[in-house]
Amino acid sequence: LEEIGLAYNPIGHGGLRSIATAIANRGRALKFLSIGGSLGWEEMKNGDPLLVFIRSFLLLPDLLPKCLELSLYGDPDVFKALGEVITKRTCPMNTLKLKCLSREGDAILVFMGALQSSPHQTPKLIDIGQPMYLSSDAIIAISTLLQNQECKIEGLVLRQTRIYDESLAQISLSLQKNVTLREFIVDTKSLTNTG
Repeated sequence: LEEIGLAYNPIGHGGLRSIATAIANRGRALKFLSIGGSLGWEEMKNGDPLLVFIRSFLLLPDLLPKCLELSLYGDPDVFKALGEVITKRTCPMNTLKLKCLSREGDAILVFMGALQSSPHQTPKLIDIGQPMYLSSDAIIAISTLLQNQECKIEGLVLRQTRIYDESLAQISLSLQKNVTLREFIVDTKSLTNTG
């Protein structure tokens, strides 16, 4: 088994714990894992299951799947934990796709802050969106990461992220200093009336 797709399936603490245990027991990372979606109140009141799941990789960060797709609510603790795990890896992930189910972009700021401590561990492709407002601070954090010479990102996709002129200009300037980025996509739903 190399790929697991569970996006948009309600999955709680027990299910995610079982998946983390199975990955640890097999001793090598999955090629692809997609998880997240709606959770009932009974699950959420005991803490976000995704936070518990991601933290389970802190001691074995290289077991985090090479391609990870997460449907998340905007809990900064989850994004911070994800950043901590990624920066502990011995080699970068291939793909990280974050479908944020909250319009609040501060969680992305927390995540990018974690990556800035180890820019060489930035995933090769980062896909962010659906739908979310990226604050100017989050855009600055993304731009700063792109300008770092240790950052080896090859693709950045922003979907439905409400990009304004100033933000797009900021990212454009950082692209002039980045030598590894091969693909930069901003979908039409990301552009605002002033974007």
